[in-house]
Amino acid sequence: MKRSMARGPAIADGSDPLLLAPWVDKPPLVLYLLALAIRTTGVSELSLRLPGMLAGTLTIRDVRPRGECMAAGRGGSRQSL
Repeated sequence: MKRSMARGPAIADGSDPLLLAPWVDKPPLVLYLLALAIRTTGVSELSLRLPGMLAGTLTIRDVRPRGECMAAGRGGSRQSL
């Protein structure tokens, strides 16, 4: 217990050896898209949600023709949702 409490000041002042390298748990494209959205629309909740909303919209747009092919032209829109 005391050992973990001793790491607190090291984490707070940035000298913890485990935190010297950046820890990225997301693919880099996501970070770049978020940075681009923040740069173009400013810092807001919308700018952080915008890349995900656009990716979802494009996914539905791309899945619809495949659904129409699988359903032989009937119900492709319904299957894409």
